[in-house]
Amino acid sequence: MQTPEAHTRFWIPELDDVYHYLAGISTNALMGLGAFTALTTYWLAFQKKAIKPRIDPNQQSVELPGGEGIRRSLLMEGDQPITCYYHDACTLYELFLRGLRESNNGPCLGSRKPNQPYEWQSYREVADRAEHIGSALLHRGHSHTGDKFIGIFSINRPEWTISELACYTYSLVTVPLYDTLGREAISHIIDKATIATVICDVPEKAWMILECVNGKGTPVKTIVIIEAFETDLVKRAQECDVEVISFKEFEALGKDNHVEPVIFSQADRPLKKWLLHLAFSRKTAELNKGVTRRDTIWDRLIFRKVQANVGGRVRMMITGAAPVCPTNLTYIRAALGCQACLVGVVVPDPETLPEWMKKRGIEGTHSELCKNKCFKS
Repeated sequence: MQTPEAHTRFWIPELDDVYHYLAGISTNALMGLGAFTALTTYWLAFQKKAIKPRIDPNQQSVELPGGEGIRRSLLMEGDQPITCYYHDACTLYELFLRGLRESNNGPCLGSRKPNQPYEWQSYREVADRAEHIGSALLHRGHSHTGDKFIGIFSINRPEWTISELACYTYSLVTVPLYDTLGREAISHIIDKATIATVICDVPEKAWMILECVNGKGTPVKTIVIIEAFETDLVKRAQECDVEVISFKEFEALGKDNHVEPVIFSQADRPLKKWLLHLAFSRKTAELNKGVTRRDTIWDRLIFRKVQANVGGRVRMMITGAAPVCPTNLTYIRAALGCQACLVGVVVPDPETLPEWMKKRGIEGTHSELCKNKCFKS
């Protein structure tokens, strides 16, 4: 049996005893205790929690049945691979906007000089500067449907990231250029991508661009330079029919001609996919019935630009290269509104051809059989 002393050790005081105990504590001590309790509760409720990985970092794939060493990633949603970690951030621009929201306009880009502390730009500052640079690019004639390639010839620095984000904001495409490529490779990239605007960090790289475009009729029309430059560079650029402008002036140009980013450029992608799928299914249904044409409403709304890229009057397309899968052939027939045929060339095997033809009542050597009209037909 338990002794009375044991009951005394586990005895809980009555409420009036608790009241008398608290009454003996000073007011300042009670206020401090209440503040500590409130701060602790707030910290536990709103503290930043680490993002838990979807899978075990020590086991990111599993071996497929069969024991042949083929492995599959565990980053799956059902039977489909994960295309984005957050469903509201499936593009780089949407990821930046999510960072702006989640950080509550926290620090975004930081840089420092030797032996100096970091100087930070907030998410909002970076977003505003990116919109100004992007607006200047649009003002110069760039667009996501036309001239969309922007060259960036710079080392890693905040202006590089801001220029890159400017392209993401307005659905433009960045084309990085590097010193290690050499003038010939840089000139080749500029010509192939038809780059009209190049953003450089230092004047030396602008001189290199001018050497690449000198007398070649290249598409470069504007060079934006981040660092300060001399008037000699401007004169030389004018001789090449190229305008040189500072990064600050280019940013001010975009601020004066600001264009609001439209979410429709990102949001219309599911709509476009749905329309393409609908148009393709309707054209495929006609193909299954033996009808091949290019005057339907889907041709006018969806496939008109595709047909225009090949002249708009294609009636038959024949491919004799590597085998094309039936799905691709069906899409070509639907998009171009023409017949698409795969031509195969059979090379008779000298060892099997005589025996195979003998079973069909035709005898002869490999050379004789290749000349046989019955075999050719």
